[in-house]
Amino acid sequence: MNRIAAIARKEFFHIFRDPRIIMSVFGLPLIQLVLFAYALNYDVRNIPTAVADEDRSVMSRQFIDSFQSTGYFRVDKIVGSAEEIDEALTSGADKVVLRIPPGFGDRIRRGETAPVQILIDGTESNSAQTASGYSAAISQFHSSGLIKSYLQARGLPASAEVEPIRVRTRVWYNPDLRTVNFLLPGLIAIIMMNITIVQTAMSLVREKEYGTIEQLIASPVKRYELMVGKIGPYLGVAVIDIVAITLIGLFLFDVPFRGSIVLMGVASALFVFGSLGLGLIISTISGSLQTAQQLAQFISLLPGFMLSGFFFPIRNMPRVLQLASYLVPARYYLTILRGIFLKGAGLGLLMPDLVALVIYSLVTVTVAAVVFKKKM
Repeated sequence: MNRIAAIARKEFFHIFRDPRIIMSVFGLPLIQLVLFAYALNYDVRNIPTAVADEDRSVMSRQFIDSFQSTGYFRVDKIVGSAEEIDEALTSGADKVVLRIPPGFGDRIRRGETAPVQILIDGTESNSAQTASGYSAAISQFHSSGLIKSYLQARGLPASAEVEPIRVRTRVWYNPDLRTVNFLLPGLIAIIMMNITIVQTAMSLVREKEYGTIEQLIASPVKRYELMVGKIGPYLGVAVIDIVAITLIGLFLFDVPFRGSIVLMGVASALFVFGSLGLGLIISTISGSLQTAQQLAQFISLLPGFMLSGFFFPIRNMPRVLQLASYLVPARYYLTILRGIFLKGAGLGLLMPDLVALVIYSLVTVTVAAVVFKKKM
């Protein structure tokens, strides 16, 4: 134990004497958290909208007001000609153009269908889909109100005719559909994978480049003691980062935490141990810091971002990538974190993912021990 503690102290010294390492293990995760949480925001509001009101009636103004009052659309321009409509969308100044043709109000008063054209800039597909859904819902709601008024003015029962089926939608776990609630658990997984693998991958290579690895091998320190002493400090760093990111998410971004802190701790320990083992494997087989860093980033960042479900739902991926995602440990850790944070899921629901993390940890640590023993 004394030899392990001595190696761990030496590794801590390497970490805290180099400002670049301190920045990469403590500063960068917090910067990434803030940037991702603020910049990666899929919540679409105040969509810049131009209006071409060719009817200029009370009915058309009410329809425009129904769009603007929701907060999803912000009318910032009135256009008239087709050239102005084209310019509004082509320039990118407006993402939506609401065009109300002449006779809109008269058609409504006669009880006829009144066509309205909504032009949407599709260059940003996510915003375009959201704007399309919002505009359809607002139009339907406004139409229902007009039909009710039309029937009531003629002494006819409105409710049964207008709403033969009433659909009431309720969103569970994230009722406000806040992007940060979805992103933060994923950020913990991605940041932890990056820190543990990349930093551990460079630990032994650093000893090789400094010429101190021979001294460690020639010392009475056993191989397992050297291995544990090397990864121990990064386990402590990972714990500090997980706690800091979680607290920032809870108190700065108001992300809910509905599950068990113990279950999160167990899952985090399994994930971190496995990632440390993977980093140690890379560190053992790499001949230079540059090679270790590139290999670690390739293994951790690319699969972590693309195949974990952080950005894109796995079910929407091609079948080959869906199968490949089973080899990405961040997939299981991310599922556990989102279940704990948002759903308050317990051990029963998360057991399959926990078992996957156990297998991941056992395999990587075992392989790391074997490779470490052979190479060292």
